[in-house]
Amino acid sequence: MTPAEAREIDRQEFEAECAAVRRRLYEHLLKVNGRRDTHVQRCISRGYEAPRQRFNVATIAHARMKPSPAARRPAATYEAFGRVQTLEQWANEYGIQIGTIRTRLKLRWTIEAALSKPVKNTGYRAHKKVLNEVLRESRVVASLGRGVVSDFAPSKGTGGGSTAREIPEIDFSEMSENA
Repeated sequence: MTPAEAREIDRQEFEAECAAVRRRLYEHLLKVNGRRDTHVQRCISRGYEAPRQRFNVATIAHARMKPSPAARRPAATYEAFGRVQTLEQWANEYGIQIGTIRTRLKLRWTIEAALSKPVKNTGYRAHKKVLNEVLRESRVVASLGRGVVSDFAPSKGTGGGSTAREIPEIDFSEMSENA
């Protein structure tokens, strides 16, 4: 017997076993439900097999369960001012964000210094008041509309004199004399 013939025999045996298992399952469903389902009977008579489902790794990766909170390791505790607490507890007590405390600890601050030093307003928070004032002023200017403002002085000439001349002859000190 060749390997190809052996594979064919194995495939036929597997199909026969699957059909027998399917038939037993349908008989069990008939006992449980107590009535004949036309769809099930049609599937039995045709030897129906469900279409193969594709294996999608992405859906399985998202379906993984997260570890329960009890499975997490306990939070690290820090001793400061004669007491031992977690970072979350220190942050709640002192009103400082956990990220700020972590950053200070990574910069090798002591826990006492990280908790006692006030949080400075930096970046956007520091300039928020100034930004709001600038935006308020720009909105006022924008509400006036487009065009020339009412107190714009009239022009006193082009600065080129009364007659057209060559460019090298133009002297800007003549602007006030010719106007």
